[in-house]
Amino acid sequence: MYQEFHPSPGLRDLVDLFFSIRLPDSLPPSSPAELIVPDGTMGLLFVQRGNLHRSQLRGTSEVLGESYIFGQKTKSVYYQFNQSQLDVFGAKLKPGAMMKIFGLSPQELTDALLPAHIVLGQKMRELEEQMAGAPEAASRLKSLESFLLQARREKKDKDKLLDAFIYHITRVHGNISVRELASHFHVGYKRLERLFKTYTGLTPKQFCRIIRFNATLYYQKQENVSTLTDLAYSAGYFDQMHFIKEVKSMTNLSPSQFYQCVEGGIAPQQRQHIAAKYI
Repeated sequence: MYQEFHPSPGLRDLVDLFFSIRLPDSLPPSSPAELIVPDGTMGLLFVQRGNLHRSQLRGTSEVLGESYIFGQKTKSVYYQFNQSQLDVFGAKLKPGAMMKIFGLSPQELTDALLPAHIVLGQKMRELEEQMAGAPEAASRLKSLESFLLQARREKKDKDKLLDAFIYHITRVHGNISVRELASHFHVGYKRLERLFKTYTGLTPKQFCRIIRFNATLYYQKQENVSTLTDLAYSAGYFDQMHFIKEVKSMTNLSPSQFYQCVEGGIAPQQRQHIAAKYI
């Protein structure tokens, strides 16, 4: 019961995708958790009906039942879809979009999930009422897009340099140093660092690490990658120990555990969406 929706032309530079998740009236006794890995996006999550369980690996667990803003993830989290009649709608925003649309500093949102109305105030309450009164995904999509477009017009953020950075980092699959990135765009290191922190909540080095980690989900499906060692070198890691350290840092799992989990614990849609960026 999962659907994805592409943003309208006026939001394509800011929104990665919209999504809807609905569960039927009855569920099997044991519903598997879905592992959500860091992918460079932030977003909005509306729990329209039921409760959604979110837990960090070996960390805290939360029961979600309203509307939320989530920031960049540097660690993976689990979502447990274990309640019948669950109804969720959301948007994954591209890096920098939180600042460009809402003027919010994403640094305070990194690895966080906060009630949306606390952050955005009365306008979010009005959107929540519209979303609650919209029974179908298409009408929710229309309400959320209208809200984002209006917020964007009011903010009028014109900075395009970050978009060029993000495009280049993704094109080279995260295999670039901060010094090389600054040199390529003829900008100072401090300006580069400040721009990333302001718009993404991450340092450029952290963002490159996430993109390189994501690229492993693309390389994993290549015919010439048959072992974890092949995967590490294909993705540009210095050596096997570097690869192991990075995967553990992102997922709290060893590479053998994580890439086995990818086959069952990460939804195919999430894996395909991440991998498609690197084709």
